[in-house]
Amino acid sequence: MLDGTSPRADVTVVLANDHAAVRKGLRQLVESEPGMRVVAGAETVPNALRMARDHLEQAPGTAIVILTMQSDPPFARQAIRVAARGARQSSEPAGPPDDLSDRELEVLRRIALGHTNAEIAEQLYLSIRTIESHRAHIQHKTGRASRAELVRYALEHRLVQLLDT
Repeated sequence: MLDGTSPRADVTVVLANDHAAVRKGLRQLVESEPGMRVVAGAETVPNALRMARDHLEQAPGTAIVILTMQSDPPFARQAIRVAARGARQSSEPAGPPDDLSDRELEVLRRIALGHTNAEIAEQLYLSIRTIESHRAHIQHKTGRASRAELVRYALEHRLVQLLDT
């Protein structure tokens, strides 16, 4: 109780950092402050955003604050969109997911359809190295590590459709 009559609401925090030691230190720092508690910790930003979104579903009035060393504007836009979707789940953000370029979307769709890097390079009249570079950018932007995760991402974002046979 702050004034002895009303209960104090905790400030809840979802931490994201790829280093466990940093997450542990941040957790200790945050939880040493009165009225603050860490509700989840994640190794990647996409996982942290999913955890924050889950928390928003349980407590819709929650505000999300993002503190980052990232200087990449698409990262900030993605974080803001995800937080906004958590509060207004019926509205889907305009534009490509995770700030993927048109070329990256084209490469991702072809990956999801099962094409190899060599096949995609031939289809798009690009080098295999360029396709590999696009794939690396896609993986970085989406937080996905494997081809299978990229396929799942494309399906979840309706970038490709499964055909009934």
